Amino acid sequence: MNLLIVEMVADQPSTHWRIESEQLNGTSAQFIQYGKVPRSFRQVGLNKALHIGQLYRVDVLASGGGGYRYFLLRPDTYSDIMITDLEIAVSTGNGQ
Repeated sequence: MNLLIVEMVADQPSTHWRIESEQLNGTSAQFIQYGKVPRSFRQVGLNKALHIGQLYRVDVLASGGGGYRYFLLRPDTYSDIMITDLEIAVSTGNGQ
């Protein structure tokens, strides 16, 4: 994986978290916990708290491709108003 971006979906979208691989061809990563920078990655800017009821988009770019997923933090799933421990499963099909 080369790049992961979590962005709030809104009229005025904003990046909530961005991490980049420190290696030219990417770094293998299967699970990434929101706000915790994995080894061999660097964070670009600060991470922002996620909010209940807000729609987000996660973009993943890797050497062999990439993709995106949307997720919504639902109030019946989480009790805290600001969630910072979201785990993101990363699958790009080539182990990167």
